[in-house]
Amino acid sequence: MNTTQKKAKSKPLSNPIVKEQIVLSAADKAVRDLVCAPSKEVESIAQYLIIKDTSYIIEYMKQKLILERRHLEEHKAINNDLFKACGSKEMNGLQKHFMEYVGLTDSLKPHRENHIEILDLQLKELMKFHAEQEKAYEKNKNWMFQSNQEYLSARFKKLPTTKDVYTQKWDEIERSTGAPVSSPMLLTPTLSVGSTLSGGGSAFPLLTKKLSHDEETDIRAMSMDDDRVKQPLKFADTANNTQQTSRIERFMKRHLNKSEDPTRQNIKIAKLKVEVGEADTNYRNVVREISTLSIKTDATNFHILNSVQASFKERSEKVKKLLQTALKTEIEFTQQSQQSMASLLTSLKQYNIDTESKIFVSSSTKKFKNFLKAEPIYYENHHVGVCKDLIFGSSLTEYAQQRGRSPPLLITKCIEAIERLGGLDREGIYRVSGKQSNMEKIKHAFEQDEEAVIIGENEVPDDTFSIASVIKIFLRELKSPLFPFKLTDRLVYSQIPDSELRLMNLLTRLIKLEPANYDTLKVLIQHLAK
Repeated sequence: MNTTQKKAKSKPLSNPIVKEQIVLSAADKAVRDLVCAPSKEVESIAQYLIIKDTSYIIEYMKQKLILERRHLEEHKAINNDLFKACGSKEMNGLQKHFMEYVGLTDSLKPHRENHIEILDLQLKELMKFHAEQEKAYEKNKNWMFQSNQEYLSARFKKLPTTKDVYTQKWDEIERSTGAPVSSPMLLTPTLSVGSTLSGGGSAFPLLTKKLSHDEETDIRAMSMDDDRVKQPLKFADTANNTQQTSRIERFMKRHLNKSEDPTRQNIKIAKLKVEVGEADTNYRNVVREISTLSIKTDATNFHILNSVQASFKERSEKVKKLLQTALKTEIEFTQQSQQSMASLLTSLKQYNIDTESKIFVSSSTKKFKNFLKAEPIYYENHHVGVCKDLIFGSSLTEYAQQRGRSPPLLITKCIEAIERLGGLDREGIYRVSGKQSNMEKIKHAFEQDEEAVIIGENEVPDDTFSIASVIKIFLRELKSPLFPFKLTDRLVYSQIPDSELRLMNLLTRLIKLEPANYDTLKVLIQHLAK
């Protein structure tokens, strides 16, 4: 065996999976319990009413077929086992009919092969349904767990990290400048941070200062010394060590006690502003992600609850079909118990699955909605404070799902203000840009509390050009565009020669838009038509 084979043999086949642990405080644990409580309730409902409830019915019918193939005398023992399994729990209408059916088997004695074969077919169908439901149960359980874990990870891990970085960067800027920065929107510097200060094409021509002849000589000498360090030391270089040392000492004495270069200070501040912009974006994205994941978690739970409710009805139909088949065959082959079985069959036919399913859906949904929700997380802007509504940078569909409204309130309020303030009579209303400070005030007002914004009051500017610019900014910053059409589709559309076909093509595409995009487009077109 060679060395390579020995190494391959000693190498482990797989690395153990290490689960990431998040240490939670008592308050965080309470939030976690609130988040996970609906999923646990859905899991409990599915386990009890779909999986476990069907399991004991299937197990009973299996044992019934086995015992009938042996002898009907053993049915009594099976019935006792069933009663023990059911216990004294409160039963619904279908379960009561089932238990009445079980009581009839004591009077059945003849061996009925045809009855057994028919019953066996129905049982296999129910077993197939049950296996599918067990598989779906495990899948939904993992789905809910993953959805909850994504939310908890974003809330307890990502959020503290990004918020700490965001706070730290602002603290660094204020320590560097010695005063608070006036505007949060002046974060992106106009100069390139990564450019050099000397040599061809300096990125800071106004910030560089003229060096003295001695300083330039020392810098050039130290640069040459650095280049020599990178090469192997030769015997001839040893003679110049003393001269190089003196240059370094002279350079250090001249610059060691000097105050920090203003150019370097400006570069440092510019770099910090870029970093705080990135930290702000990351922080906003995490807050938005938590909001989205909260909606996703609720939607997942409701989706799975609806699936469980549908499965309850389907299971009831299959069990009802099984019982009807068993009862019909027993009536056919057992004249002695025909009257009692016919009575039970009539009662079973009158049983309304839809009515009981509606009662079940109503009660389970009501109980599910009574769970408390975790306290929402809001974005805290460094200058304006808490922002309840992060509407800039989201999508129209996301906005409609979170607020139950379409089109966005920002669009309707801004359009109403423009028309009320005479903006329709202004030339270039959507061509001339508004005042930057007014635009920022309007944007912050809407993100602080969209519902409470009244344009023209509470220091919200009523400049129509600024209001129109805010509409353009909102549409420009959408996560997905108002017209989500591919470039290839637009090229094909532009090449349709017939005007009526072009119009029909356009109408077809508009109809297929998402409801939120369609509503917003309709309001904008009506406004632009005016």
